Amino acid sequence: TKEVNDKFLDTMLGFAGGVMIAASFWSLLAPAIEHSQNHFIGEWFPPAVGFLLGGLFIYAFDQMIPHAHRNAPEDRMEGWRAKKKRRSTLLVF
Repeated sequence: TKEVNDKFLDTMLGFAGGVMIAASFWSLLAPAIEHSQNHFIGEWFPPAVGFLLGGLFIYAFDQMIPHAHRNAPEDRMEGWRAKKKRRSTLLVF
């Protein structure tokens, strides 16, 4: 459809976020904690560092990639070189 109900979109984005959090824990963090049980620093430290570095990586790319948020005016685009308004390099969410 061309128009999506905002409440439905928010619900689906929340569900997808919950699924990704569960998948990241059960597929990445839990095995990392298990594999680092005998680590000299502690079993929680290597997975925590990896988790924080991953979060910083995502934050950095969110700041760099030109994008506009849904229902936001075009002059409120974010990211590097967002003022050029080149549609070929613009991600719209």
